[in-house]
Amino acid sequence: MSLPADKPAALQALRALLLEKHPPAAPRVQGGGVAVVLEAGAPPLELRYGAVVEACGPLGSGALLLERLLDSAAQARQPAALVDGAGCLEPPEGGWFLWVCCRKAQEALRAVDLLLRDGGVPLVMLDLQMTPVAELRRIPPATWHRFQRLVEPASVSLVVLTPWPMAGSAAERLILRRRFGVEALRTPRSELRLDAAHTSRREGGRREIA
Repeated sequence: MSLPADKPAALQALRALLLEKHPPAAPRVQGGGVAVVLEAGAPPLELRYGAVVEACGPLGSGALLLERLLDSAAQARQPAALVDGAGCLEPPEGGWFLWVCCRKAQEALRAVDLLLRDGGVPLVMLDLQMTPVAELRRIPPATWHRFQRLVEPASVSLVVLTPWPMAGSAAERLILRRRFGVEALRTPRSELRLDAAHTSRREGGRREIA
């Protein structure tokens, strides 16, 4: 979708799409979060509401993480929004998510800003992995702090996929370490494993996911 230049009109357009795509969301539990199944048979990872979560690493691992996020949201019948920062994703059809296709980083950031201000979607994903480096370097650090202020009262989890750590306000971070080779093309997607380390400022600890 393309966003109108006028912010109120853009917000109204997003709300209309959300109402068309999703039924009214159930009240969110204060202090809860979005449960994501990263590995078959492993306990889900809870991405808490009111937090910016940054996932950074190789492109293949980032794409697999996006799939797992969308699958978890679909299984839980939980609305989600995916903002494609470079207009190069091919998301699966159906599912419980809104796909916002952008061509520039600034357009993607504007879309995320509108979604967070609306607060109607508990899981918002921003994929910047394929965004040109020059555009990423022009993103002001204050952007991430503004997003953190927006997610807190809205009880939203914002997951940002980046090629390197750049979201200074991130309350949680997933460091993706696995690079998939050609053999991954012959492996069922459900059998591919993410190698990641999860850190949380709240817990002050580190959790290995392998």
